[in-house]
Amino acid sequence: MLKEDVVSRIEEAEKGRQSWLNLVEKYEIKNHDQVILFPSAYDDWTYFGALYIDDFLYSRDSTRAIVLCHDEKIKDCVQRFSTNSEVIHFTRKDAEKLLALYSLYLFTDNLTILSPTEPTGRNGNSFAGTRGVTIEEVVAVTLYRLKKYKPPKNKK
Repeated sequence: MLKEDVVSRIEEAEKGRQSWLNLVEKYEIKNHDQVILFPSAYDDWTYFGALYIDDFLYSRDSTRAIVLCHDEKIKDCVQRFSTNSEVIHFTRKDAEKLLALYSLYLFTDNLTILSPTEPTGRNGNSFAGTRGVTIEEVVAVTLYRLKKYKPPKNKK
């Protein structure tokens, strides 16, 4: 069983690699472009992920984000908050392939996965709500690695 599981994961990662290479070619993704994968449906995490995209791009000295999602609400939210994003429909199945590759090895610095629980092993939900830490803070500081995040004025 273990051998079949490992082989299956490697095969899925290979499909993810091909998917990534297709994205790079089709959308002419360059070194300073950022790819942001929203693998799940719309929720508070994805709302804050969309809200901070342009700040994230600025922090990475980038002017372009390719946003991958399968949810229309995420697409609408990204388009409302970000002036530098191109939203691409990306199925959940394709997201799983890319996550399989990402779980195998970190193949690029240009991919950010906007999820508290994916890839497997992430536990972002355990941070939010603990000692006053908000989902917004986890997204901005942990997932996007923003150094200039400013908490709301009413927070002490």
